[in-house]
Amino acid sequence: MSRRTDLRFRATTAFQRRVNPLLRRLPLQTVLETRGRVSGLPRRTPVGGRRVGDSF
Repeated sequence: MSRRTDLRFRATTAFQRRVNPLLRRLPLQTVLETRGRVSGLPRRTPVGGRRVGDSF
């Protein structure tokens, strides 16, 4: 990994760790949960949008 790519990865990760927990609490957010391919750990990511009936 180049130094620039590493710096971008670290900045993005730090930002997401601070913002994602806040966004999960908003009522207009839906949480998408996936499992890690290797670790099997759950990953939760807030996504924008809203439900209308059974559709997103």
